[in-house]
Amino acid sequence: MITLIARLISSRLFYFPLLTLPALYLWNEQVQGHLTAWRIEEIQDYLGNTAILLLISVLSFTPFRVLFPRSRLAAALNRHRRATGVSSFLYAAWHFWIFLRTSDGYEDVIDNLSNFVYLQAGLAAFLILTILAATSNNLVVWILRYPLWKLLHRLAYIAAALAFFHRAFGVKKSDELPTSLAIFGPQENDELPMTLAMFTPLIVLELLRVGKQLITGTAKRVHKFTHQPAFKGWRKFRVARKVFENDDITSIYLEPVNHRRLKPFKPGQYLTYEFPVPGRPDPVIRTYSLSDAPDRRHYRSSIKRIPPPRDHPDYPPGVSSNFVHDLLKEGDIIRVQAPAGTFTLDPRGHHPVVLLGSGIGLTPVLSMLKTLAAHNSRSEVWFCYGTRDSREDALRGEMAAAVAALPSGHLVVCHSKPRPDEVEGRDYHAAERVSVDVLKRYLPHNRYDFYFCGPGPMMESCYHGLIDWGVPEKHVHFEAFGPSSLKNKSLPKGVASSAKIIFRKSKKTAQWDGSKPSILEFAESQGLHPKYGCRSGACATCKVRLRKGEVVYTSQPAADPGAGRCLICCSLPKGDLEIDA
Repeated sequence: MITLIARLISSRLFYFPLLTLPALYLWNEQVQGHLTAWRIEEIQDYLGNTAILLLISVLSFTPFRVLFPRSRLAAALNRHRRATGVSSFLYAAWHFWIFLRTSDGYEDVIDNLSNFVYLQAGLAAFLILTILAATSNNLVVWILRYPLWKLLHRLAYIAAALAFFHRAFGVKKSDELPTSLAIFGPQENDELPMTLAMFTPLIVLELLRVGKQLITGTAKRVHKFTHQPAFKGWRKFRVARKVFENDDITSIYLEPVNHRRLKPFKPGQYLTYEFPVPGRPDPVIRTYSLSDAPDRRHYRSSIKRIPPPRDHPDYPPGVSSNFVHDLLKEGDIIRVQAPAGTFTLDPRGHHPVVLLGSGIGLTPVLSMLKTLAAHNSRSEVWFCYGTRDSREDALRGEMAAAVAALPSGHLVVCHSKPRPDEVEGRDYHAAERVSVDVLKRYLPHNRYDFYFCGPGPMMESCYHGLIDWGVPEKHVHFEAFGPSSLKNKSLPKGVASSAKIIFRKSKKTAQWDGSKPSILEFAESQGLHPKYGCRSGACATCKVRLRKGEVVYTSQPAADPGAGRCLICCSLPKGDLEIDA
């Protein structure tokens, strides 16, 4: 029944006539010849009460949606906030027009407004509704930008408070209102109780919303406090298992040497590894995403073998990935830092989610998917995974099982170059790369939280495609690896567009032009080879002494660089700079 009502209300063909019912009632009274029996102030009161009830309704939509985020009825009502608000203004305008027509000229209007505070409150409420109605369109949202537009429309609460005062202390008393309109009219010449009764549902909903937000906020703080890093510094782990997922991807399972149970991590986080690569004077530090749901017994990372670049086959292959594939053995001891990273998903949320992974970018979003399944999430979840063909698919069985365990789980597999023996619908769903165009064909709307990870071109395409599709930036979450990191549209606040950077140890000076996403990548473009591990501010391998100048961090680093030092993998120059690199 609720679903049927929600479908009816979500239909504009049904909802818009619903807003005109008070006006249609007056028209029917006119046709039937009953309207002449009404006093003019009764009609005015009826229109004013209708405007107030519609204003109360539109203000109730938001707390109703917050309290019942999965309710289809709440979502259906929320679609018509603007229409309901504009209708409230129209009835208020009709109410105000009668006030002007029944006044004895301009002087009488001014005199009444000067002498009666309730009329001043009503006029102020009407003026606010006029502003809100005039700005209730997409053009104004585009001009003001949504945050400012949303702040402007908070004035609706002030309009409601003024309307409350106007009705409770100023509506003319009348005991002769028709019985059919008793819900709108005065009772026993006492307007305050009736006005309180009208506003009670809104007050209760708002109090419940505030209470829920306080409880949720407290719970988040407690969760944050209880989810401090599992341990500090480096800790020894044993390679318990090593599983070859396909020709290019190997999963390693790590168990703590001290056999202590592990604290849960946040799905999407990564581990920082220290690999003792033979022939290297220092351990090689790299970060790899956790690819499994949190488990108190072990961590798992799935690592792709990195070959030499296709356009430079003479270049060496990836040092750490090839070490893991070829030399790391079960039983070996390696050092690891605690799970870190901000590209995470809260499995307790109720908002629908879309997870996209391409290539080895599968790992963090697979961790999210399996965590949602482990928590028996009731949210709608879409998982989109892309490779060239079935030979490159990894962990396909795990993602299919996780999707099947979700009540509203959906799986979309993209093969950009499927093999001749592959069958569409069985081996893959779309013969193309992961993209927003694919999502548009499968998703019923764009009101999801999007999490994606993969190669640079895929990241750029998905990010800009989602923004162009109208997805708010706060619902777009991404993680990129190393040099393929998504480039920001503009430099962070305070970053110099032009600066001189002196690399003291390398005895090199270069002119910064703002074209690189970090000082590290700028140094590499100048032929330098600074040490690095994670490229995200987690491991502090890239820490250097800051001789002169200041830096701006693109995101708050997890590692503390210490006084007089900076992490060049996630920082940009604020002006001229001199560093020990």
